[in-house]
Amino acid sequence: MEARTITEYVAKDGAVFRDRNECILHEELVDELEVIMSKLPPKPDDPDCRFANGHGYIQHDKETFIEAKNDILQLILSLVNNENIKKNWITPTIEQKWGECHPSWVSKAVSDCCPRIVNSAWRRFSCTDKEFREWGQPYFADNPDKGTLERLN
Repeated sequence: MEARTITEYVAKDGAVFRDRNECILHEELVDELEVIMSKLPPKPDDPDCRFANGHGYIQHDKETFIEAKNDILQLILSLVNNENIKKNWITPTIEQKWGECHPSWVSKAVSDCCPRIVNSAWRRFSCTDKEFREWGQPYFADNPDKGTLERLN
């Protein structure tokens, strides 16, 4: 058996790469997502999973939320190579008002075509209802009457 050395590069979000350039590109994506997501209020500290289980919501400012949504969708458009997905799933989500086009339209494309960190960021939008209330999971965004109507911010 012959031992060999393997070099790995760890990005600031913990993602591991064997190629330095891939790691650098990933960190650039992390930076871009941080700028976009910083427009939204932080998620609550949730060690007991209360927020995740429907206890309360984060109220978003409509204009700021729409700006962040459009920014992340433009980023997603730049990452997706499939023109059919761009035309039929992502672009309509940009063009329609929030609540007219369910965020799950984009969720499938993001999970299939984008790095995991983009999927994680988009999930916050999938957890937001028509009243711009972000819940701990998409179920409560679709069924806000099943959660505790307590504003957490």
